[in-house]
Amino acid sequence: MSFFNSANAKFDRRDYINAIHDYTKAIELDAKMPEFFANRGLTKDNMMDYKSAIADFSHAIELRPEYAYAYFNRGITRYKIKDYVGAIADYNRAIQLNPKFTDAITNRGAAKAGQEDYAGAIKDYNTAIQQNPKSASAYTNRGVAKLKIKDFVGAIKDFNKAIELEPNNDVAYQKRGQAKAGLQDFIGAISDYKRAIDINPAFAESTAKKDSTTHTSAPKPISFLEKEAAKNTAVPVDPEEERLKELEQQAIKQNASLKEKRKNTFENVRVVEYLPRFMEAYAFREIAADTRQDFQGKIDQTSKAIEANGEDIKALFERGKAKSRILDYSGAIIDLNKAIELDSTNADMYFARGSAKYHIQYKGAIEDFTMTIALNPKCIDAYLFRGNSKLYLHDYFGAIHDYTHVIELNPKDAVAYQNRAITKIELGLKDAACADFSKAGELGYAEAYNGIREFCQENSVMPKYKRD
Repeated sequence: MSFFNSANAKFDRRDYINAIHDYTKAIELDAKMPEFFANRGLTKDNMMDYKSAIADFSHAIELRPEYAYAYFNRGITRYKIKDYVGAIADYNRAIQLNPKFTDAITNRGAAKAGQEDYAGAIKDYNTAIQQNPKSASAYTNRGVAKLKIKDFVGAIKDFNKAIELEPNNDVAYQKRGQAKAGLQDFIGAISDYKRAIDINPAFAESTAKKDSTTHTSAPKPISFLEKEAAKNTAVPVDPEEERLKELEQQAIKQNASLKEKRKNTFENVRVVEYLPRFMEAYAFREIAADTRQDFQGKIDQTSKAIEANGEDIKALFERGKAKSRILDYSGAIIDLNKAIELDSTNADMYFARGSAKYHIQYKGAIEDFTMTIALNPKCIDAYLFRGNSKLYLHDYFGAIHDYTHVIELNPKDAVAYQNRAITKIELGLKDAACADFSKAGELGYAEAYNGIREFCQENSVMPKYKRD
């Protein structure tokens, strides 16, 4: 249980990469514990690796078919990818196992709202409120559903109750303002909008136009001991969804050729394994060799040259790069060490060695990228990957500094905007992060719209989680 307990502690610190590592170690020691899979699934969900998260929740359910929390959390993940049918099925099962599972009932209501079944959503919120009359989340979400069907009076009553239960409920104030505007009570609407802005300044921009987005932070994980006390609710679909879809499609078309260059590079292996939320933002771009090359053949060819002349710098350099492409990072570093000993002024060799170290040791990678920059101050990718390394080491301000330098060198580098946005999310800088996501999308980086949906859309209460 030591790895499991260690993983839980790292999860609570939002150290998700190392938490997954420890959960995986716990699973290797005992693959029959459903909690290990369920908690790893929750961690992957927090990293936006939804497909893997669902797989882990499903495995936990196979091990324990009556595992209500696994169904509940899988329902939240399915809700996030807009699989409302699957989410509702999971909430149904969780409720069947525990009819008093108020949070699952509330979340099922949100999934029904996602299907525009507002009557069904309201019915679930009614049940949730009957079970827990002090659930501000249920009142807020029911008010949002009533707002959708233009029941402005009923919506205002629900938002009143939500605010009574939770005086700093900025969403309830903002939505109540919309309901009052629907009744042409503009003075009351302005008063509520001002109050929402006082609580959450991010509403300042959103209230300037109809149905605009409100910046929200990522859902705060519920700690191991808090799970019974958590109030978990999901949210209806954001009214800006259609606009985002249109923008995303434009970005996909604009970025199609760039994605084709990136999709098979070895750097994507790193993304899937460690930080899926970055999507292909870590792609090695044009730096990566053509994926059609025979890298083992290249290794064999250069090895002959090295055997004939042990100090063949070019052969050592090329073999080191080829070894990286077959994921032999240790072998690559050995070759590049020898090459750099022979020529310590070659920026490309430091960059290649830093790229190999990037998969093994971030501090060492940072040293090599720093040396690359000293020798070639305009090496954009050295700044980009040094920023990535700093981010992994939780040096968020250092990462932002490097991403900003990339943007200064190339104002159209969408990847740098994307990565800087995610770093700002880690620092809780919601407005600044959303501005960067928006810029990345504008420049053709389609995956930026996942970030906008996750963190920047107008929501009622974001879903929280239960964890064993």
